[in-house]
Amino acid sequence: MDNQAYYRIQDQDGCDIDSTDYPLLINCAGVNALSRPFTTWRPHGRHDYYLMYVSQGELTLYLHGHETVFQAGQFVIFRPGCATRYSKSDHKAMTYYWIHFTGSAVPEVLVDCSIQAETRYDAGVSQQLIDDFHRLFDNFLYRDQYLQPAAAALLVLILVRLRRKAEGQLKKPTDVTPERISQSLAYIHKHYSQAITIRELAELEHLSASRYSALFRACMGQSPQSFIIDLRLRMAIELLQRTDLTVKQVAHTVGYDDQLYFSRLFRSRKGVAPSHYQQHFTELISP
Repeated sequence: MDNQAYYRIQDQDGCDIDSTDYPLLINCAGVNALSRPFTTWRPHGRHDYYLMYVSQGELTLYLHGHETVFQAGQFVIFRPGCATRYSKSDHKAMTYYWIHFTGSAVPEVLVDCSIQAETRYDAGVSQQLIDDFHRLFDNFLYRDQYLQPAAAALLVLILVRLRRKAEGQLKKPTDVTPERISQSLAYIHKHYSQAITIRELAELEHLSASRYSALFRACMGQSPQSFIIDLRLRMAIELLQRTDLTVKQVAHTVGYDDQLYFSRLFRSRKGVAPSHYQQHFTELISP
């Protein structure tokens, strides 16, 4: 892989900018692929934030005055004004992806993503993440009127993906994450109004029914059956609020042919009958 760099402002000298004109603004981004020794040392850091994600090999960074070896899959974010020093002492292949960004909402975004600056995280090597970086690069190639919002959206996606994967690396066993049951979750959301069996959900994840049920509960905090009921009732509430469908029609739409059973279930979960809920909501929005 060749080194690549993409700049919001074509003049490279304009890429290190601290700006609050936008909530989130990417100054530049790229990937460095090197197989020779080098050292980068910025004693005063940069004016913007600096994300580094090592995807291959090792890179030595200085964090809080100490040498820290970053291996493939690990990442860090440096704050503006933070001294940045990193080096490579061998001739082995090493690749890292980088993004320089700024904006008024950056501190809030980092808090929302549970990312602390100058902290090493291990997200693991992920082709999905690498593809995200290259999608970001593509937007700098297009350079149309949507560059700024598209790049900002992709940065948030990358930050969230990095943090989720870092959390996944810490969990034992590693399969106890919603991603492990993603196919069946997608199936449930698509077919919630139909009869769904545990067996068919388990087959989607190549698990036995008992193993799937246990894994689902570990991931989602409830059984598959309870999850489906909650999803149906959430959709029922949407229909009661946003349409003029009768309670019987709503019940049928979310998967219940028996209106009385639906009403009892709704009352037991929501504390009020669906007809009363609909009437109360209608009164609230009436002029």
